[in-house]
Amino acid sequence: MKKTISSLLAILTIASVFVGCKKGEEDPFLSLRSRDARIKGTWVLVEKETQVEHNTTTDVSNTCNGIATDEETQSETTTTVSNEQLYVVTNSVMYSKMKSYDYDYNTSAYSLETNESETRVTTESYGTYSLTVTINDDNTYLAEYVETLIKEKSEHTTIHNGGNPEVNVILNEYDYPLKKEETESGVWKWVDSDDSKIMIESGPLAGKLVRLSNDELIISNDHSSTEQDDAVVDFTAYTYNNINNPYEEKDGTKTTITTSAWDITSKTVWKKED
Repeated sequence: MKKTISSLLAILTIASVFVGCKKGEEDPFLSLRSRDARIKGTWVLVEKETQVEHNTTTDVSNTCNGIATDEETQSETTTTVSNEQLYVVTNSVMYSKMKSYDYDYNTSAYSLETNESETRVTTESYGTYSLTVTINDDNTYLAEYVETLIKEKSEHTTIHNGGNPEVNVILNEYDYPLKKEETESGVWKWVDSDDSKIMIESGPLAGKLVRLSNDELIISNDHSSTEQDDAVVDFTAYTYNNINNPYEEKDGTKTTITTSAWDITSKTVWKKED
């Protein structure tokens, strides 16, 4: 009876150690190797899906006259890598609203006019992409990647003051593909505590480990941020509102408010080289 109880306790103890190794959401239930042992080696990128959204607004005004500029830029870039095939698509739109003075020859005076424009750009890029990251026992890493651009297509659409859109399409196909090769080395580390070992920094192999098995690695990397910068400076400008002296100057201030927001979601899948 005592032998049976001892054996059962031993099994439960071993099982608890195995279960304790499961840290990531998709980690294997049982593993005979530690997370340090599993992460070390050479990893090859097999899939990548990254989406980057970036919105920027800039408002400029002053206390001397009614001249003002409001601009907003929205962009979204999606990068996909599958079996070393690269596809990148970027959609961006820029809105611009400008208030400025225009001279009216009929009244011999300046009047405040508003001009608006909208520019949309879609760019698609096709090529190949390979990336390997080697994580060494001495806490160093080596990343090597090769990117080749084969074809690129962009479409520009511009609309002024609600008029008809102007469309321009540019297609570039490269007889000799544009190739870029780079290597990067440094020190890799677990970002969180030694007990968790969920967050890793190792050059391009970085983020939250969703899955870490002996031969497969899945990493997610999500990030959001918002920044605002307000700048107020002394400013001197024409008033334009005196018909007898439109170039009369007035001292005041100019205010520039810039807001920038980022939203990044990324998932990468890696396979370990034999």
